[in-house]
Amino acid sequence: MGFFDKIKQVLSGANSQYEEMEFDLMDGVELAKLNALRVFDIINDIPGEEITDPLLLKLQSALRAGYKPSPELMSVLNNCIQNDYSKTIIAFETKNNEMKAFYAEHPEEKEKALAKRVWKDSIDLKKDESGKNFSKFTGAPDLPPGLPVPANPEGKPLDFIAQISCTELPPSKELPTTGTLYFFYDIKAAKSGNTESDGGYWKVIYSTDAPAGSTPAAPAEYEEKRIAFAPGKTWHSTEIEYGIESEDTAGKKHQMLGFPFEIQRGEDMKDDCTKITGSPAGTEWILLLQVDSDDDIGWMWSDAGMLYFWIRKDDLARRNFDHVWMIKECY
Repeated sequence: MGFFDKIKQVLSGANSQYEEMEFDLMDGVELAKLNALRVFDIINDIPGEEITDPLLLKLQSALRAGYKPSPELMSVLNNCIQNDYSKTIIAFETKNNEMKAFYAEHPEEKEKALAKRVWKDSIDLKKDESGKNFSKFTGAPDLPPGLPVPANPEGKPLDFIAQISCTELPPSKELPTTGTLYFFYDIKAAKSGNTESDGGYWKVIYSTDAPAGSTPAAPAEYEEKRIAFAPGKTWHSTEIEYGIESEDTAGKKHQMLGFPFEIQRGEDMKDDCTKITGSPAGTEWILLLQVDSDDDIGWMWSDAGMLYFWIRKDDLARRNFDHVWMIKECY
């Protein structure tokens, strides 16, 4: 008896009304007729391309009707995803090594590849060696009098991530020149921002009132780190850049504005923000803040991931920070 025959027997024994669908899904991903990661995303309600495959539409309908995937199906999906990932890595490394050798012999071709990048101004967030700046990561927020630490939908205080004094920022056309931006996120809930229901587990507050001093809602879990700022540049490429060493690329970092550091979706995050929030098609989004995993602070966003706080361009122009959308991505 084959592997899938055994699983089908288990499912039949459980008298599941979805046994045939599960078997077809497992058969499809194992035979590479279906993309295992796409099936996984549908199960976890992660936005993606429009679903047209009849079997995936059936899966989507079953999920809406309360269907819960069996452990056997999830095990098959995870195995297939890992195998696909390994194959992708091997293929990338092979192509990457080939292009490294090619660029070593033809440096002018490497310059042509780099010239295809599109660049945007950004602001880099670094350690304030003087320790005198008002802007900081973690610790306790310095909020104005009467402004409480925001809470999640369950009423628990959100974790303080950062405060940005706009007077300390390098000049930019988009950001305020006065006031303070405060960023909060529920670290334990660890929402990814992939569904509308994730809203409420982060908050951005903008205030032009003078702070009253440190106002913790609870003992600060992380030691504060003062922030300094520097003008930066970020780039985006529509092509995979094989053979270009990491020092030629913009590395992971804390930043404001510019292009995001791409882990999964890259620029597609803006489209996802539009879909998830129900914003009109064509809505322009700006990267308000990108927060990296940081060993010095003790931040690890899932598997070495990042938090991306996005704001509609029109909202930023009006200084309305009530509808900032956050997306978390990781490796």
